[in-house]
Amino acid sequence: RILWYGSPPPRNVLKQRSLAVVPGDAQALVEGAEPPAVPAPRAAVLDAAGFANARQLRAAYHQLSCPVLVLAPAESAPSILRWLRPADDLALSEAPKELLLYRLRQLDAQRSRSLDALSGLPRRRQLYEALQRLLPLCSEAHPLTLLLIDIDHFKRLNDMHGHMAGDQVIRELGAIVASAAPQAEELARYGGEEFAVLLGSGEARGRATGEALRQAIAEHAFPDDIAITVSVGLSATATPITAEQLVQQADEAIYAAKAAGRDRVVSYSELERDAAARDEDVALASFENLTQVVAQRVTEMLTWRGRRLFERLRLQAENDALTGLYARRYLDRRLNHEVEVAHGESLELCAALFDL
Repeated sequence: RILWYGSPPPRNVLKQRSLAVVPGDAQALVEGAEPPAVPAPRAAVLDAAGFANARQLRAAYHQLSCPVLVLAPAESAPSILRWLRPADDLALSEAPKELLLYRLRQLDAQRSRSLDALSGLPRRRQLYEALQRLLPLCSEAHPLTLLLIDIDHFKRLNDMHGHMAGDQVIRELGAIVASAAPQAEELARYGGEEFAVLLGSGEARGRATGEALRQAIAEHAFPDDIAITVSVGLSATATPITAEQLVQQADEAIYAAKAAGRDRVVSYSELERDAAARDEDVALASFENLTQVVAQRVTEMLTWRGRRLFERLRLQAENDALTGLYARRYLDRRLNHEVEVAHGESLELCAALFDL
């Protein structure tokens, strides 16, 4: 699962079973075309020999969000090192191919260490690194869209089916997200039951991706026939804003989706339009959505705990379910009271036990 741009990969690289190499079109990458649809690419190689000049090489490099190994001649190394990201690597074209394999494996290991162990997706830190890298370059020609995906009623799922089932849902959701958005700038398990997809596109395509994800999750056959739905919050921008602003907008859109009934995609621009139509501040509308969702969660928690308590009490009921007579628990409690009354009033007591 290595994206390779430039000259054809060496044979000893192609023979490595652990490195599935996918050739790419270097010129298309320079022109802004998206990389091939490869689920969870581990790394990319940019061979300087396949680009017309250093400017094209750098332009192609900034199109990629996965870890990158740049192959270049020794005389180009000083200039490349000035724009190479700290997490990426540089290898000299004239270096032995065994060294190239070693560098690729190191890059792969570094990527693996940055992945969430449960979902197999990058962690929140990688998402913020991508946002901080891409947002300053944002424009009408290069917009960004962030999708935050939150599992509906996930706590109820854990309560009813156990945390092992919840973990399995997280694993399978990670695979669904990766396969449904293979060309994303970045994917991440944002935290808990929340996932993130960062797209190098506008709101229309972001909504289409969000709807495809929502539908794929709703139709997926999870273990034990568990039905899962998600609420998706979308925030798009064509102007440079901070990562915190983009995430906050998507988060507010999630609460709007949950307040509207869950299992839907809501964009922050919808919140702004609705607030403007009602002549109110979007911050007030977001606060109302937040309080509504929190109130629902508290009610659900109390209802669930109350039902469990009632179930335990029902199982301990004082009437025997089979015979309809009082059970032993009732007899033990009542007998003490009857003995005290009999002693106080000098009454006689008689007890009879029947055994089959």
